Amino acid sequence: MKFVYLLTHSHECEDDPFADDFKILGAYTSADNAKEAIERYFKLEGFSRYPKDCFSVDKYKLDADTNWIEGFVSIEEAEEYRQANNLCNTSEYKTPIDLKSDK
Repeated sequence: MKFVYLLTHSHECEDDPFADDFKILGAYTSADNAKEAIERYFKLEGFSRYPKDCFSVDKYKLDADTNWIEGFVSIEEAEEYRQANNLCNTSEYKTPIDLKSDK
């Protein structure tokens, strides 16, 4: 089984707390290689202004459907569901498959 380790960086946009500034930085053959890349990026202009927990490494199996395998709902659909059910925050959202079954 082969895997790839995807390194990303994200943080809230300063002018819009509901938007994230998201960057894909690289794909690596090991978690250790991705962690080494974090150390390199963290020294660079821009990245050094944010905490290290803005970096994320996710492991993906190659040639496999691993994410979003049940589909998805749009941001608008999720917001409509939240408002219709008087939910306060995203931690109370149902999964996409649960949202579809409510229709």
